[in-house]
Amino acid sequence: MSPWRAFNDYAHIELTVKWLGKFHAMSLTCKHKFPRRFNEIVAKFKETHWTKKRLQNPDAFFKENCKRGIVPLQNDPDFKEKLKDLLTVVEETDISMAKVVAPEEPLAVVCHGDFCRNNVFYKYDSNDKPLEIMFFDFATSRYSSPVIDLSFYLFMNSSPNFKADHWNDVLRTYHTALTSNFDLSPVEPPSFENIQLDVRRRGFYGYTFAAFFLPAMFEDDWTKMEYREMTIPEIIERQLTYGGEVGTENTAKALRTYGYKIPKTNFSKV
Repeated sequence: MSPWRAFNDYAHIELTVKWLGKFHAMSLTCKHKFPRRFNEIVAKFKETHWTKKRLQNPDAFFKENCKRGIVPLQNDPDFKEKLKDLLTVVEETDISMAKVVAPEEPLAVVCHGDFCRNNVFYKYDSNDKPLEIMFFDFATSRYSSPVIDLSFYLFMNSSPNFKADHWNDVLRTYHTALTSNFDLSPVEPPSFENIQLDVRRRGFYGYTFAAFFLPAMFEDDWTKMEYREMTIPEIIERQLTYGGEVGTENTAKALRTYGYKIPKTNFSKV
């Protein structure tokens, strides 16, 4: 894996989104060249998180963790109006996430589903420059928007400064890789504007996961926490202490930089 649990450097991020674009491009190619077989395979995918059972009996885990990055921004005049809309979405996080992960054609692809630094192996040259990538742990794969993978990785593994300075650059790197497969012809590939729009609409996915996972990356050994004997309220109470002030600060910064770079999120069409 890369040497950083949280924020990776430019070389790793650039290479990762490039290979992610190539991975997603295979779906678009197969959808075009082998539609019947592709649809047969896609039909076998099962949603692992936002199932009918969970939506009927939601708990507060994701909702309360999402608020961790929102509360520090409530007195920020630049976010006053945006937070009203976001808090409305957060109050029904499970339903909101079910809508976000619902596939919408023609952009839907086979997604890794848990795409972050923890599920990526790198091959390095003699100077420790990353050259190639291998993805692993596809247990939560789903057929959905490519933003499901892209947003989680960028929220989790790019720093606030990186987002502020390189957000559009890295989206263009991804888009170039996504559309460079010659087998897509004569199908019109997704435009860069299509990708930007879907990031605006579905980037909430990446924030929701990063809100509880990113703070844990600032713990010395977060894997030692035993949840099996705890109630949901106890889990939430413990979870919100992970990473301390540093965890809260970085969660808020992730949301802040996302908010500055992306216009007001439109969930109504999802």
